[in-house]
Amino acid sequence: MTVPFRLLTCTVFTAAALGGRAPDVFVGVGLWEGAGAVATAVAPRYERRRRAQEGAAPVGDR
Repeated sequence: MTVPFRLLTCTVFTAAALGGRAPDVFVGVGLWEGAGAVATAVAPRYERRRRAQEGAAPVGDR
C-alpha cells in the first residue's frame, strides 16, 4: 500500500504547485515522493533476484 499512497502524494503536491495553489517548492516534495515510490517498488524485486542468484529461498517461502 505504500507505493500507491506515495504516488498519490506525488500527484497531489505536484498538481498543487503547478496549479498555483501551493508554492513552487512543493514540486520538489512531489518529486521526492515519486522517487521514494519507485525505490519502494523496485527494492523487493531486486531483493528477490539477488536471493535467487545466491540460491537462497525466496523471502515469501521461509
